[in-house]
Amino acid sequence: WYDQQIKFHNVQVELGVEKLELEQFLTEHAVAERCRFVTDISTIDLSFAGDHDIVLAQGDREETVKLTVTDTVAPIVVFQDLLLKAGEVPQASDFVSSIDELSNTTVDFLRGFPEISDYQDKNVSVIVKDASGNSMTGVCSVRFIWLKDSAIIELGNQVTKSDLLLVPEKDDALIDQAQLDAINTSPVGSYTVTSTSGNKSATVTVTVQDTTGP
Repeated sequence: WYDQQIKFHNVQVELGVEKLELEQFLTEHAVAERCRFVTDISTIDLSFAGDHDIVLAQGDREETVKLTVTDTVAPIVVFQDLLLKAGEVPQASDFVSSIDELSNTTVDFLRGFPEISDYQDKNVSVIVKDASGNSMTGVCSVRFIWLKDSAIIELGNQVTKSDLLLVPEKDDALIDQAQLDAINTSPVGSYTVTSTSGNKSATVTVTVQDTTGP
């Protein structure tokens, strides 16, 4: 009667477990010293979720049980904020610095990327989902710049809005021409131009230099 008792049972492990032990499969009716794996456990890929048939034996009697590899842990994600130039449209993955996850992942905007009608700071929600549907969501900020870092003008030349704006055809109204007129009549030196969009301001340094001989 004892020999007819079930010796092994099904086992569930988490994705990424490093090793399977014979003891995990034994029931109270098994004698560990007489049990062995018939299935070559080294062929079982524990980095993918799914079911596997495992054959074990006690003495000459074999049994087939189910090994289930589950993935119940969400990806570990490091999100990052972005500084974007005028005209740039980021991908959702641009907001992700690193992902720690064994299975394949997808990265998407939770509610899409906001439509940009001005250069005010925005928040976006980014979701990282693994192959089993576990997910991690992060809220990231986006800051926009519409001015170039700096501009250098040769004395005698005229600084224009196109010299300072990243998208001059769109943002022409964001710079007061009077600031440029003042620079264009000034001597060699560094000057600051201020630009405002809504309640957000930005500055660019214009350097007037004289490198041309008489």
